[in-house]
Order: sequence, then C-alpha cells, then structure tokens
Amino acid sequence: MEEALKIIFRMIDRFLAGNYDPLEFSYDLPWELVQQLGKVFPVNKELAQRMNDELPTVCDMYEYGDDPEPFKAKMKEAYDYVKEAL
Repeated sequence: MEEALKIIFRMIDRFLAGNYDPLEFSYDLPWELVQQLGKVFPVNKELAQRMNDELPTVCDMYEYGDDPEPFKAKMKEAYDYVKEAL
C-alpha cells in the first residue's frame, strides 16, 4: 500500500506545485488510480473509497483550455479530504 500511495500522492503534489500539465494530469491520475487502488483497498477501505469517489470526479471536471486554477483548488480540497482517512 505504501508504494501505491506514494505514486498517487506524488502525482497530485506535482500537479498542485504546477509541475504537471493539467490536461495530462486529468487523464493520468484516474488511470493510475485504477492501477493502484487494489493495493490500498485491502489495507484501508475508507481511504480507497474516498480516493475512488473524489479524485476521478474532480479530474472529469477539467476540459482542455479551462483555467487550471479552479481545477487545482478542487483537487487540493479533494486531496485534503482523502488524506483525512490516513
């Protein structure tokens, strides 16, 4: 589980720091969640459920050409909520 969380959290941290293209991130994060959540679920079901419910939904809101700042703000909010389950 530790490695799975590192991968996901590192992606989000890079995005929030402005080091990840918003459009790329909006596609990459849901794909990575599919790859990693199976490792998180057996250890922390609540965390896995929050990640699955919140993060892809925020990514779905972003469209090419949108201002990335509202997307970043929503992702930060969702990320903080997810981390509360740690």
